[in-house]
Amino acid sequence: MNPPKTAWHHFSPEALQTHLNVDIQQGLKETEAQRRLDQYGPNCLTPRRGKSPLRLLLEQFHQPLVYILLVAAAVTAFLQEWVDSSVIFGVVLVNAIIGFIQEANALKAIDALSRMLTITSTVLRDGQRRAISADELVPGDVVLLQSGDKVPADLRLLQIRELQIDESALTGESVPVEKRLATLEATTVLADRCNMAYSSTLVTYGSGLGVVVESGDRTEIGLINRMIASATDLETPLTQKNQPVQSIVVVGHYWSSRCNFCCGSLARSCHAGHVHGRRSAGGWCNSRRFARRFDDYLGDRRLPDGEAQCHYSQTAGSGNPGQHHRDLFRQNRHADAKSDDCASAVCGRRIV
Repeated sequence: MNPPKTAWHHFSPEALQTHLNVDIQQGLKETEAQRRLDQYGPNCLTPRRGKSPLRLLLEQFHQPLVYILLVAAAVTAFLQEWVDSSVIFGVVLVNAIIGFIQEANALKAIDALSRMLTITSTVLRDGQRRAISADELVPGDVVLLQSGDKVPADLRLLQIRELQIDESALTGESVPVEKRLATLEATTVLADRCNMAYSSTLVTYGSGLGVVVESGDRTEIGLINRMIASATDLETPLTQKNQPVQSIVVVGHYWSSRCNFCCGSLARSCHAGHVHGRRSAGGWCNSRRFARRFDDYLGDRRLPDGEAQCHYSQTAGSGNPGQHHRDLFRQNRHADAKSDDCASAVCGRRIV
């Protein structure tokens, strides 16, 4: 839990200098500034924890349609359709690599841009003006502001000259706020604290002098940064509308895949029974009986009526199914030979 913030806008200039142990005419000494830097840390916001490369890569597969493709690739590999399976896996892998590279490059560009935006500040130390990096500011530093400067930390203003600051980044004010040196009540809201200058705001006009009262994550903008970092990611309205559609697509693909798999299993089972003459493990039908009836149907179609009746009368009472199939094969081959002889004779007469 964060400690309550100090009402710096309620301090008088004398009380402020006493509380921070600073002389606005001389500023801090270098040794004291270094001690406070070690105590309070650098004047920068704690960056939000980024994603590791492994997590960034795995998130490329966290999509419903990608799940469907992976399942389809696994099923085709199980059915030994190696070409289809490799193509599907290749498409998914290429898509993940492209997404990973694009997102990684975007994050690198953001980091490089943030490093380029280094702010320098003019401070009083040991009675001399110095330009230092804003990261080295500590509570108690005397900072000088002029038009065009970005406020480097939360300041309590002690001297101003027609100073106006654009606080739209913090409060949303559409016009610059004119600053005054009046001591305000402790209950004054943030937008009405005219004797304060807050970090990340921009000086649009005039000049001023102030004392750093908060730095780093303890500034008002740092508080907002912590709130954003601790907030959960919200889904956009478009993503919320697409969720039912994705669910329907996933469920439809699931049931269609199950139907296709069951139909394929049934066909494979019946085919195995027809070839090997035995019941398949877990089959839905008597494969031997199915194959025998199918062969009988083919024999009835291929043999003449008289020969088919003769063949059935000879083999109907036989108790040897193998003999039945062999006889049927010989009869069919004999019928094919007779058909070929008839066709040759007819063709020969036509040729003559």
